Amino acid sequence: MEVALGKKEADSVIKNGKLVNVITEEIYGADVAIFGNRIAAVGDVEHCIGDRTTIIDANGKYLVPGLIDGHVHPDNTQLSPNKFASAVLPRGTTSVIGGYCEIATVSGLKAIRVMLDEIKNTHLKIFLTIPSHIPYIPWADTVGAEISVKEIEEAMKWEETIGIQETMIQSVLSLDADVLNAIDLILRNRFAAHGHAPFAKGKELSAYLITGVRSDHESFSADEVLEKARQGVHVTIREGSVAHNLHDCIKAVTVKGINTRYISVITDDLDAEDIVELGHLDHVIRKIIKEGIEPINAIQMVTINTAEAFKIEDRVGAIAPGRFADILIVSKLDNFKVDKVVANSELVAENGRMLKTYKSVEYPEWLLKTFHLRTPVNPSDLCIKVEPEVKKVRVISMQVPKEIPLRFRREAVLEVKNGIVKPNVDEDVLLISVVERYGKNGNKATAFISGFGLKKGAIASSVAHDSHNIVALGTNPEDMATAVNYIAEKNGGMIAVVDRRVVHFIPLPIGGLMTDKNAEELTSELKKMNSIVHGLGCPIDRPFMFLMFIPLAGIPEYAITDRGLVDTVNQRFISPIIERL
Repeated sequence: MEVALGKKEADSVIKNGKLVNVITEEIYGADVAIFGNRIAAVGDVEHCIGDRTTIIDANGKYLVPGLIDGHVHPDNTQLSPNKFASAVLPRGTTSVIGGYCEIATVSGLKAIRVMLDEIKNTHLKIFLTIPSHIPYIPWADTVGAEISVKEIEEAMKWEETIGIQETMIQSVLSLDADVLNAIDLILRNRFAAHGHAPFAKGKELSAYLITGVRSDHESFSADEVLEKARQGVHVTIREGSVAHNLHDCIKAVTVKGINTRYISVITDDLDAEDIVELGHLDHVIRKIIKEGIEPINAIQMVTINTAEAFKIEDRVGAIAPGRFADILIVSKLDNFKVDKVVANSELVAENGRMLKTYKSVEYPEWLLKTFHLRTPVNPSDLCIKVEPEVKKVRVISMQVPKEIPLRFRREAVLEVKNGIVKPNVDEDVLLISVVERYGKNGNKATAFISGFGLKKGAIASSVAHDSHNIVALGTNPEDMATAVNYIAEKNGGMIAVVDRRVVHFIPLPIGGLMTDKNAEELTSELKKMNSIVHGLGCPIDRPFMFLMFIPLAGIPEYAITDRGLVDTVNQRFISPIIERL
């Protein structure tokens, strides 16, 4: 207040900029005075300048609020918190809203706390949305740790916490007591509940929203966006590394003509390769503009709109007094290019490069040794067996389109030899297994999958929604078993195996999900891995990003968990074998 009144000098002033006012949708000349980590005044701030005030010259460029990713899982980038911060800050992202729910699935609330404490030592802000419950679909998965009302109540005491996320429509409509109690607890304490409602419409959508769910990031078409927006939902359109929903969903604006102010764009699941090669939300802004949205409205969709959807507009989302001093200096709006990044009042990045460095941290042993297979996996554990006299069977093979990791029904006839159902590599009907990694029950489940196209070998990963058990896919159970056992021995990673030989391995020792390598180093490893898998016949651009979604029992139409093949539409286990022929 004293700085704003001219009674005390500002720490720094950004001068000669054109302010992009996302509140009033105006662009005009204005200077910005900063004190501590907050904005003190905007406009004519000459009265705030003193002898010790640092002047940052914007040189006539645009001043844009720091960008906010309204729903992202930083642990899914496979980058440790400080490496994630170092990757996204130069792209203009100064705040993220997320839950570190993947690492929580492995090691619980205490693992989230470790991640948050590491982020605190960076210039990236994280606003925590706690998982509404873990496991998300209790009957479907075996997980390493659980989160329920007790844990949510504890996390509500943390300064980072703003609500819960991934409030599954299936759990709400089935009247899951844990989920409904979590929503009730959150709303009574003036936090917010954020949703997960793919393809929701009509009476089911109405019933779901009655609980008080505020936003949803699971929309796949303009009609879905339109209906949700009309029902009062803050729609957050996803544009990630594998789920490219923007092109279809933004037609709710460009074709159907609804207002953009209650629409945000988020990334959800993102890999390091995209951040390095394309950018983060700066890339998203460029894509929004290419879809026909005016630049200032595109910027709103990753700043003020997001802040309002998550009820944090008093802290971030605009360049205005009292907000955090997160300010971008941008040379072009139509081809959005971030020249400088001011975060928490400090100049942290310039021309796409970090000016600050963050030290690596030492993680507790319990977060580095999270694999406890009861016994090594044998190839016979990953086979589907029938009666010895059966010669052929008709099966369900989960068909995965190469554009998005949904799974649709495909039927195939497979040969049986000595009671074991054989995959058909020529017809792209491969084996897929999920192996429980936490030592709780030793579950192993196998089904069939199409779309990955491997001609030989196997791939596997310890990054696998929503349980992060080990998922393996291949042409034969021998290579799959080799892959699973190697991942467990190394405490996490992604692997390609041919003829029982490890061709390439990327270690992910932090909970089996993350590495402390920087984004460029990880990208180099991912490119090598993807090239190897493409050489095995896979047509999918990012095969491991797709693979991690196959065990996800919350999206249509099929999934496989450590407990079996799941009909996700009817929420029940089914056999992969339709009939014996």
